[in-house]
Amino acid sequence: MLVTLKELLPDAIRGRYAVPSFNVFGNEEVVAVVAAAQSLGRGVIVACNKDMAEHLGVAGFAGMVRGLAEEASVPVCLHLDHCYDEAVVFAALRAGFTSVMFDGSQLPLQENIARTARVAQVAHAFGATIEGEIGSVPYTEGRDHIRHELTEPEDAAAFAQHSGVDAMAVSVGNVHRMTSATSVIDFDRL
Repeated sequence: MLVTLKELLPDAIRGRYAVPSFNVFGNEEVVAVVAAAQSLGRGVIVACNKDMAEHLGVAGFAGMVRGLAEEASVPVCLHLDHCYDEAVVFAALRAGFTSVMFDGSQLPLQENIARTARVAQVAHAFGATIEGEIGSVPYTEGRDHIRHELTEPEDAAAFAQHSGVDAMAVSVGNVHRMTSATSVIDFDRL
């Protein structure tokens, strides 16, 4: 069943389990991820990253995932991951994504809040959920322009209150594209 983050995450919070999000790069991966989720009886997030959005387009990606997600016996959220361009986010919403991430983490705080809030209004009008990022989660490779900035709790509180997001990505020592377990999570900050 195709769902939003609002339909997927509350059960995970109550049940104290994680919901995995997989950036997929082809139909075979979508089939494998959904089959694994069904075999475990748990929901999953199938995500389109920047590379796939540029390669296949958000409409093509949605076409690849939506039918399988709608027929799945477990909740499947179709999510646009780490998008910096509002026009691409809006195209994804028109294509049927149930969740989008507008990543304003490289912007000054007030601009991040303002732009994310505008995207949130549109996403919610489509019945979709929105994720934002506060602080900046670095990459081990492939995104050298992304800075590393830990999330300040007071900034996260302001972002949560004023941006309209349904979910928030934070930087607490986590790293994108890690190939070895070298990061140190700041649990006090989290």
